[in-house]
Amino acid sequence: VSSYAMASACPITGGAPPRNWLLEARHGNSPWVTLRAHRHDEAIQNEKNFAVWNVDDGNRTVVANQFRIRRTGTDARNGTQLQVSSLELYGRLMCCWPSGMASASASSSGYASTAAASVPLTDKIGRAH
Repeated sequence: VSSYAMASACPITGGAPPRNWLLEARHGNSPWVTLRAHRHDEAIQNEKNFAVWNVDDGNRTVVANQFRIRRTGTDARNGTQLQVSSLELYGRLMCCWPSGMASASASSSGYASTAAASVPLTDKIGRAH
């Protein structure tokens, strides 16, 4: 993950924007790794409920298949809710193939390229991207 975007549900629900949270990732049952920590972050406001943050420092590669946002403090009204309406992750998608097959990475065309063939990436219900 090189960057991510998050939108708050506060304009819809009447809640308060988040201020303190962690973006975390892990692969399988490995420990959670913090990708980005936010402390008193005011990027999301009631009238601007969407923001983008950089994550990748260029010095590490994190292999993950699970991501989470974890509240670590209060929201803009000193409450304890974390209201998120959307989370978008940006970066390089690496497809892992069974042993003996080439690995693939996603391109802007939405296809995973291998030495042998291009394979369309699909979501859980089978739509090609």
